[in-house]
Amino acid sequence: MRDRFPDKPVMLAEWGVFERHDRPGFKESFFASVRREIGEYPQIKALIYFDSPRAPRGDTRFDTTPGGRRAFGELARDARLNAAVPAG
Repeated sequence: MRDRFPDKPVMLAEWGVFERHDRPGFKESFFASVRREIGEYPQIKALIYFDSPRAPRGDTRFDTTPGGRRAFGELARDARLNAAVPAG
């Protein structure tokens, strides 16, 4: 998509992170990795998170742990995801 439409903004819809009871801190580290790596994909302008306690493979709510809630909040406030998309 980047090659065919280099100026087109991209939105990732319905992504989520399943709870991993065998890996404490997994959601926190996942959200932190998204925040670190989002700069590699400057076309991404929106992330629509799938927040459900009963998704097909488990709980995807972002706030099931204090660390997950904090890391998700930091990602949501990242300036790269809060910039205005130019019209046109």
